[in-house]
Amino acid sequence: MAPVDLDTALERLTRSGLISRRGMPPDATYSFKHALVQDAAYATLLKSRRQQLHAKIAKVLIERFPSAAGSLPEVVAHHFNEAGLASEAIGYWRKAGAMAQRRGANEEAISHLRRALESIGHIADEVERTKVEVELHVGIGAAFMATRGFGAPEVLEAYSRAEELCERFGERADIFPTLWGQWLFRFSRAEWDAAQRFCGRLLVLAEKSGDTGLKLQAHHAAWATSFGRGELAEVRAHAEAGLALYDAKLHRAMASSYGNHDASVCALFFTAISLALAGEEERARTMADSALAVARSLDDPLSLALTLWISSAMRQVLGDVALAVQHAEASRQLSAEHGFPAVRAWSTSVVGWCAAERGDSDRGIALLTDTIAELQAMQSRQFMSYLLGLLGGVHMKAGHHDEAMKAVKEGMALADATGERFYSAELHRLHGELLAQTTIGECKEAEAAFSTAITIAKQQGALLLERRALESQQRRGG
Repeated sequence: MAPVDLDTALERLTRSGLISRRGMPPDATYSFKHALVQDAAYATLLKSRRQQLHAKIAKVLIERFPSAAGSLPEVVAHHFNEAGLASEAIGYWRKAGAMAQRRGANEEAISHLRRALESIGHIADEVERTKVEVELHVGIGAAFMATRGFGAPEVLEAYSRAEELCERFGERADIFPTLWGQWLFRFSRAEWDAAQRFCGRLLVLAEKSGDTGLKLQAHHAAWATSFGRGELAEVRAHAEAGLALYDAKLHRAMASSYGNHDASVCALFFTAISLALAGEEERARTMADSALAVARSLDDPLSLALTLWISSAMRQVLGDVALAVQHAEASRQLSAEHGFPAVRAWSTSVVGWCAAERGDSDRGIALLTDTIAELQAMQSRQFMSYLLGLLGGVHMKAGHHDEAMKAVKEGMALADATGERFYSAELHRLHGELLAQTTIGECKEAEAAFSTAITIAKQQGALLLERRALESQQRRGG
């Protein structure tokens, strides 16, 4: 239609009251006054004509309005889809999903990525189709980690399917994101032997590839696994190696495929808490402040929520109640706003511990008990031995001996079963304290518990926990 004919037609529709106009031609914008009118007009078009129009709109958006197409890729994807060009839509659905993940809109991301997955059969080349499908499952798995928790069944389903597809490629760089997702799933369930095996594969694969991004993410998995296993020196070694590789321009965008959080921030906050356990308190506080500064500079809610949570746990370990509750409450609120259930639960546990430290043991016990039950319902065992240690300590301080003993024993049993050892020394110290409060006949058992705590702490280089165990031993006459 010629411009003069279009202007005339638009003017007639405006006068009829079917559409409304904002501004004046040629810069005017038009919209239907009622959705039913739009639907009726749309329905009068033949399907072939509708497809032609959708294809033309998509083309115009890409060629003449690239900024709009870049900021709203789901609109372009919709028009390609309606045009019957599903293969062209896939890339835009993927881009829309990645953008949604970066701003913490993970349910939206899942919807976009699933739309792409529905169209995967339209990619003719089998190798390319398989590679794209793997990437989509990885993205969906990462989004489910944020919304359902790292150990959710949906996460395992997504990454298992991706790994199954990857087997067609053999041991090569294409499967790296899938292996990383499988590692994170095992990590979240505190399946430490399996997590360690995945770390080994990731480090070898990354080294063979020569890709700095893959090397960074291999170290990312390794420093987190090392922390869970209580290997504090290894945490710092892998974090230092990762930070040396990190380039924000190249690697910040990798977050959507690797746990939905920034690797450099993760390296900083795991270094901070490992330093705190090692007794290097001032360095730990400085490192935590650096992690928070970087996290706050990002438009990334999950990175900030995780950093605030680990910072609160670090402050709890150091006994800094005021900052612990401040950071835990901030993480808790941010996690509630953006739908990060596991992070919200972890942060709530520190809020509970702080409440008890400030004299409200009933609230503290209730928050910790509810948090543990919530995480167990999510099948997430990550940090669970630590949370049980907090609950046992709060019960002990409140004089609830039996409840404290139950929580501490459960924490020790879980640590033995899973290999989550970073808080084992403190659990054995608490066990010794509780034994020493009972009968005289159990004094030897208390002494053995303190000795075990000291041995574990020494092996880990956890000087802070070693000092606490020694103080308990000396106070109890050891």
